[in-house]
Amino acid sequence: MEKNIDKKEPIQGKNKDSNEKDSVLLNAQSLRNKAEFILDQKNTNRSKRIDILSNEEILKVIHELQVHQIELEMQNEELQRTQQTLTVEKQRYFDLYNSAPVGYCTLSAENLITKANPMAATLLGINQNELVEQPLSHFIHPEDQDIYYLCRKKLLDTQKQQHFELRLQIKNSAELWVYVVASIEKIAKDSYELRLVLTDISDRKIYENELHRIAKYDALTNLPNRTLLSDRLYQAIAMSLRHNQPLAILCIGLDGFKDINDRYGHEVGDRVLILLAERMKNIMGHEDTLSRFGGDEFVAILLNLSSIEYAIPKINHLTEVINQPININDMTIQVTASIGVSLYPQQEHVDSDILLRQANQAMYHAKLSGKDKYHIFNTHNDDTLRYKYKFIAGMDDALEASEFHLYYQPMVNMKTGKVIGVEALIRWHHPTKGLLTPKEFLPIIVGNKLTVKLGNWVIKTALAQMEHWLAHDVVLNVSVNIDVLQLKENNFVVNLQKMLETHPSINPENLVLEIIETGQIHDLEIVSKVIKQCQILGFSFALDDFGTGYSSLTYLQKLPVSCLKMDRSFIKNLQNNPDNILTLKGIISLASAFRLDIIAEGIDTIEHGEILIEMGCEQAQGNAISYPMPADELPGWLETWKAPSSWKNAMP
Repeated sequence: MEKNIDKKEPIQGKNKDSNEKDSVLLNAQSLRNKAEFILDQKNTNRSKRIDILSNEEILKVIHELQVHQIELEMQNEELQRTQQTLTVEKQRYFDLYNSAPVGYCTLSAENLITKANPMAATLLGINQNELVEQPLSHFIHPEDQDIYYLCRKKLLDTQKQQHFELRLQIKNSAELWVYVVASIEKIAKDSYELRLVLTDISDRKIYENELHRIAKYDALTNLPNRTLLSDRLYQAIAMSLRHNQPLAILCIGLDGFKDINDRYGHEVGDRVLILLAERMKNIMGHEDTLSRFGGDEFVAILLNLSSIEYAIPKINHLTEVINQPININDMTIQVTASIGVSLYPQQEHVDSDILLRQANQAMYHAKLSGKDKYHIFNTHNDDTLRYKYKFIAGMDDALEASEFHLYYQPMVNMKTGKVIGVEALIRWHHPTKGLLTPKEFLPIIVGNKLTVKLGNWVIKTALAQMEHWLAHDVVLNVSVNIDVLQLKENNFVVNLQKMLETHPSINPENLVLEIIETGQIHDLEIVSKVIKQCQILGFSFALDDFGTGYSSLTYLQKLPVSCLKMDRSFIKNLQNNPDNILTLKGIISLASAFRLDIIAEGIDTIEHGEILIEMGCEQAQGNAISYPMPADELPGWLETWKAPSSWKNAMP
């Protein structure tokens, strides 16, 4: 009994069931041939010798035929069972084929679809029945046609399975990314078909694109970040050389942006950055690039300048849009920016890193020149700023190498001779230049983050020294200088408390924080708030170099300090300068009116002290009392110190 079995399956190769089926068919056919041969022989013999066969021989022939009949029936039953198994497996395969979560698609040699499962139809965006005889290329995104063509060609040339990604373009729908596995199957001697497996990877591509965006674009402003800026600048330099057109690099640093964060909060600060980024981007040329370099700094690349002079109007336009008021939550915020400019090409070869560094240095020069300005880089400034940055880097290394030390200068009541405290003064034991005083290195780091790092080191070192003295029964008030930049750090109060907790034996009332660089205080409310928080912890504050700032009276009204230190510039040539005497009397009167202690700095002669006592200022420090000294020398000085008799006898 023969069955019509279709050997062409929509899967590659023959499975185990097909092999078993073929084996059964061969066995059945062999037995049938054998039975027919026996019957033919018996029939021939019987026709020739039937008359001579005995009954016993006839029965034997009949028995043999019956045995063969039984064998054939058994083989037929086995064949039927095999056919049923194949039918079940075939149905199971088609169920899997039709319900598979990936698309299966068979193509003819002419690139026409001959068979596809429902998922393939879904991915291609067309009814399953309508897919047949359609070219697959009709469903591929135009920009990815080459990918498909090249991979198909490679498959035909090598006969090896190919893997690739491309986009499908579906009518009235978004692009769809698929991962394709393509193989080739021969169906005749000179005929073949292609079999494709299509997997939807759109979600993965979205995730990859997001990772790419995060890697290349700033999360807040969605502008190119440093990484992408580096690529764009490299391309811009190449384009400038190819077309012989100059370009300009702009480093844009917002002025005093930290004050905005401190006053209004980081949420408002972020909103300001977003709005400024949109403003600047809107006036950029299509070929230009604006990126966020980090924090409150942006970098712009201006291309296609017919001459360098054409960069100036663009820079002025940028300044104008930045200076426009920003309205957020019923608040009006005014922002300015300092812009540094580097130009390309230059007389000597420069790469992208050098151009960026030049623009950054020029921006720093613009800030030093008063802010809200632009400055174009030149080699002379480069030499000056290069020295400055090298010096700052050397200071940072010196801090790590423990080259800085604190010296202590006593402060006394000149009238009574009592030591009221000491001021901690930093010194740098430079390996080649020897002992450097603050005026030789601190002015160079004004406005630099190193100021904060160095200031924290001073506080920690002073607290450790106070604890050491306390263990030897030496109790002194120690004054340390605090730069406004350090005072306005977001975590200043928390860090100060942590430093104090590492020295539990120290009374915070014995540490006095002297505010320096008072001319840099632009937001008195924020500074006042920080001072009050520190006072709750027990610390006290003094204003250093008082009398030199244009808003000193405002400071007295707004800042809750307990002491004023008169600037040493008023003490110098005190005897011969009536104006200084009048100024000092005015400061002393102000201190008295505000119930503040007052200390005179720079008392270099005994006569200075006598004049000050007569004016009503009894507390002072200076070389006439003692030069700054290392910590280990102070206990010995305390034992021998005596105020000059003329001070004790001076009349206030």
